[in-house]
Amino acid sequence: MELIFGLIFWFIVALFLSGLAVVGGIISAIIFKAVTKKRVRYWAWAISPPFCIMSFFVLIIFEAFLYATITNTDTGMGDYAKVYVNDDYYLNWTDVPDWTFVGKNVDGGDHAKEILVYDNKIVVSSGDKFEDASTYRLYEVDTDKKVWNHLYSAPTTSALWNKYTKEHGIDKERVQTCDDFYKNSRKPFAIGALIFNILLLTLLFTLIGKRLFIKK
Repeated sequence: MELIFGLIFWFIVALFLSGLAVVGGIISAIIFKAVTKKRVRYWAWAISPPFCIMSFFVLIIFEAFLYATITNTDTGMGDYAKVYVNDDYYLNWTDVPDWTFVGKNVDGGDHAKEILVYDNKIVVSSGDKFEDASTYRLYEVDTDKKVWNHLYSAPTTSALWNKYTKEHGIDKERVQTCDDFYKNSRKPFAIGALIFNILLLTLLFTLIGKRLFIKK
């Protein structure tokens, strides 16, 4: 249901931007005609910007669903999120954005707040002050041996990571929140889809633009 509401919301946003784009297109046509002294098709200038916006919206939705299907993750909309850390472990949440770290060889999973990935190790902090007597826990997974170990507990996640990164000589800046890990994992898709869609629409209007916008 959340997915449907998300689609409706972005569709309304796209429609609103399309309405503004019509005005921008007409103004651009007037300026272009005044500068070049050429005759223009105002209707083409008016509908082209909203066409681009709605096309971009449709393409992004299609690509998001295609990406989710291929990677067995989520669309980036709705009430579900999932991101693989590697082939055997992933982070996810459903309904409430409270991350869970899950492994194929582990019964269930554990709440996850921050994550560190390096070499053959995945290290996850979990626990919550309100649910576990003010205690946070640190788990380390050896991805080669598929071993999941509880290392130690502390009253704050900062104390956990200070101890772990110092012991292993790792820059603490490499530790990410689960939200940041998720966002960073989707950046290549988002950037790739953005560039592809812009190039596709640019190519389309390069091929037909002169015939469409200018009267002979």
